[in-house]
Amino acid sequence: MSKKISISCHALQCKYGDVEAIEIAAAAGFDGVDFNVEGYAFQPYPSKLDLPENELESYFGAVRDKAKECGIKIYQTHNLCGKCYNGDPENDKKVLYWAERGLRINQILECPLTVIHPIGSNHYGGKDAPYELIRSENQRMFADIIPYAEKYGITIAMESFGVGAHKGELYPDMFADPEKMMREYEDMKTENKAFCFDSGHTNCATQFGFMKPEEFVRYFGKRIKMLHLHDNDGMHDQHLVPRQGGTINWPAVFEALEEIGYDGYYNYEIGLRYGDSLKDAVHFLGKYLREFTEKQGRV
Repeated sequence: MSKKISISCHALQCKYGDVEAIEIAAAAGFDGVDFNVEGYAFQPYPSKLDLPENELESYFGAVRDKAKECGIKIYQTHNLCGKCYNGDPENDKKVLYWAERGLRINQILECPLTVIHPIGSNHYGGKDAPYELIRSENQRMFADIIPYAEKYGITIAMESFGVGAHKGELYPDMFADPEKMMREYEDMKTENKAFCFDSGHTNCATQFGFMKPEEFVRYFGKRIKMLHLHDNDGMHDQHLVPRQGGTINWPAVFEALEEIGYDGYYNYEIGLRYGDSLKDAVHFLGKYLREFTEKQGRV
């Protein structure tokens, strides 16, 4: 069976707007997109997240309808990634509001999957971050978000982490440790949960002795419902095009995904830094990543 490919389209959204981003990805031959919702939280108030309900429905309904017109699936979204609870009541209130609005947007987009990052070491002091405190804060944050996910019928996906940096020194994020990540995931008290395998984050963690990407896939198994596929040098989170200077063993990763029965979209989270050539670059990537995926990383 032919695999379906998608692309994380935040750069397209920023440069061309949400509707044209969908059109460009479809014209480039992608079957789906990873649509960015979290970016609206970084916009000045009022942002798209602050639209009244009727306007929210109208705006994102138009995005949904454009995807259907173009024959492309909004397969997954980015919700909270750079925003998280930090113990400050005002911040935590905003984070919960952003998460709820993002989940409602998912519902309008008819997209049942979204990524919400757990709180990592970099949010609480870097390499010396207190694990048990962050663990309890994660449980508090997800406990607040889960009722909205269940209300809107959206599945929340945690994501694998990798490397952090402090004053030029690299260190493993506490959730680079797959056992800690699994513990955090299993403690989420909902059926509306899944896991997002990030190949680049996991590859960075190997420098500290953690699992190779293909081993990580087998460890999380059928919990994996979403992918962020990209490459790097094994040290830094570079979001490279696969096999264009990175160190991941891609045939081994594809074999592991086959073994666990992964049947979702093969989503590529490439750093789309191509300036005014962005459209041309996405068209090239559509062709290259199609061949790469069909040949299971053996191009």
